[in-house]
Amino acid sequence: MTEIRRRVDSLYVCDPSSYIGKIREYHRQNFEQVGNGLRHVEGQLRKAIASSAYQNIQDDVLTFTRLYSMLLSVWCEARLHVLIYEESVFTEHERSVIYNQNSLEQRWLTALAIAVKKNANIQFEEDANEDSLGIILFTIYERIKTWISGHLAPVIRNRNKVAHGQWLNPFQNTQNEWVNSTSFTICPQSIQDFKKDSILFTNEKMKLLNIICGAINSIAIGSEHKKFNVQNFDDINRLVNKQIDKIEHIDYLAFVKRTQKSYKEQFDKAISHSTG
Repeated sequence: MTEIRRRVDSLYVCDPSSYIGKIREYHRQNFEQVGNGLRHVEGQLRKAIASSAYQNIQDDVLTFTRLYSMLLSVWCEARLHVLIYEESVFTEHERSVIYNQNSLEQRWLTALAIAVKKNANIQFEEDANEDSLGIILFTIYERIKTWISGHLAPVIRNRNKVAHGQWLNPFQNTQNEWVNSTSFTICPQSIQDFKKDSILFTNEKMKLLNIICGAINSIAIGSEHKKFNVQNFDDINRLVNKQIDKIEHIDYLAFVKRTQKSYKEQFDKAISHSTG
């Protein structure tokens, strides 16, 4: 055991609440910086899309599009850390259960399960069903699980593709079991996801994930204070449905044309002033 590790353990043993508070602040700061990073990359992507009206820089657009969507998954992970370290919500044992899951998706699902079961005042080992949770909370639980699987999981999955260099031709997940070159087979689902990938898609997806994260956060906080309001979930559900509909009706080509037109007008105006 290193000296640093001994000091850390000593600080934790002497005052665990204070140490956990420091970790909470670290995660909050990280989350804030990830948000800043997203805004910076979005700005560069907007510039690339706009200036492509005069320059053939589709590679730049692709680069920033992939980076932007990958950062969205980073945001999802940073957001989970903030949730797990929300003050007085999860115990250290519960954090251990969450963090020892094998994937980011499973960690989100586990955090949700713990929050819901605490809200219903049942043990984590007990099954979550209509009888143990009550039909209303169980329905909410099942709905949020569907949101995680349908909207958060693809973001995580495609982050892994992009991070492993599969920017145009994403493969099936073969990192754990590789036999020969036939193991590299194209992933049709990721191909479809990449076709939809754009600045608008990522922007609207982020808004959707923010609503979903807020729903889980409300249940988690409510599990401590027993103040979770089912009526609030009705509002959340409407927001989610509205956002999903917005994502399904994105017109990226129209956005590109508007952005390029605005850029051209500003560019031509600047040229006119400089030559006038």
